[in-house]
Amino acid sequence: MKTEHPIRSLCEALEVSASGYYDWVHRQAQPSPRTRENARLALLIVQIHQESRQTYGKVLAARFRRVCPPPGWGKAGYFKGEDSGGALLDLHIHDTDFVQFCFGRPRGVFSVGTTRFSGATDHVVTSYQVAGGMPITAEASWIMTEGFGFKMEYTVNFEKATADYDNGRGADALKLYEDGQKARVMTCAGADGYEMELCYVIQCIQEDTTPNIVTAADGLSAVEICEAEEKSIKRGKVVGL
Repeated sequence: MKTEHPIRSLCEALEVSASGYYDWVHRQAQPSPRTRENARLALLIVQIHQESRQTYGKVLAARFRRVCPPPGWGKAGYFKGEDSGGALLDLHIHDTDFVQFCFGRPRGVFSVGTTRFSGATDHVVTSYQVAGGMPITAEASWIMTEGFGFKMEYTVNFEKATADYDNGRGADALKLYEDGQKARVMTCAGADGYEMELCYVIQCIQEDTTPNIVTAADGLSAVEICEAEEKSIKRGKVVGL
């Protein structure tokens, strides 16, 4: 497989630098103590409801949001909603997938939305019915005014802390607030999640292995959830999964 798909060619196709890929491989083989600690802290935030109830308590509520003006590239395709799916399948699907990863596949969804450019859903707000019954919501939009920029945020409330992410804060994007303490900036070593995703795909191709971190079935499930959200918008009621 490696000879069929040279690493440099794969990196070029996925727009990842070869040096960045090999750095990532090296980090996986020989993670530093700091890298291991940062990974542990990241898991505390992402999977706290499963692994560290004694630390911050259970999740009480979570809100996810990514909004921006309409795409400035490929408008002929993106604005053809029957093909692109609008903001629902361009932006919102990422948070739907994250909700599924953190809280499991929802039992149902209730969504409201509107269209402006594509003929499909260009702004959506969804409430997910998850195990435990806590309120989990996500918003995505293509209808922000030009110049607004891209905003990606989430807030997760635990019994003893609040985790808040805002890409507008740059290196201080993820903060943890605990009772009686100053807010702490949480950092993770290595590349960002998008680059690490691509590096993982390259590694799976190189080693001729099936991905087992995020699978094709997970991706299909995220699309199915978004399709249920679209039905909910049209019907004005909860749609079960």
